Amino acid sequence: MYQKVQIVKAVSVFRDAGERSEEIALDEVVGQVAAPYGVDVRMDHIRGGPPVGNAEGETALIEAAARRELGARAIQLTPQSMGGEDFAWFLQHVPGAMMRLGTREPGGRTYDLHQSDYAPQEEAIRCGVQVMASAALRAVRLRVRELTDAAQVPERSEG
Repeated sequence: MYQKVQIVKAVSVFRDAGERSEEIALDEVVGQVAAPYGVDVRMDHIRGGPPVGNAEGETALIEAAARRELGARAIQLTPQSMGGEDFAWFLQHVPGAMMRLGTREPGGRTYDLHQSDYAPQEEAIRCGVQVMASAALRAVRLRVRELTDAAQVPERSEG
């Protein structure tokens, strides 16, 4: 009979890494499943990287740039993936958005991430640069407009 069993499992979450509701729920469910068997459960939750949390404003900025540069048919909204991403650490400090760039020939092979034989369609790289440059220019224009509006002092009316 086993005296001790150790199970290691990675669990991904959609929300901010500071929230603990998933951990509490998992502890409760596992405890309820184990209790009828007389098993004591102790779970240690070790936090990895945070999930990518795109900011609404930045996401809208990139989407608008993609529509303008490539047309509405080029945009496919995708669900959040559960993979880890280093970019998420930046988003803990500044608002931002991550976009995916389709890089295969239409109807061509789909590659898993980080494969040594990955072969992007070169034209897709130009499209990605075009969209990101357009988004950056839009962001600068918006910021200049904000600063200009804030710097304008209302005229005093004499009376």
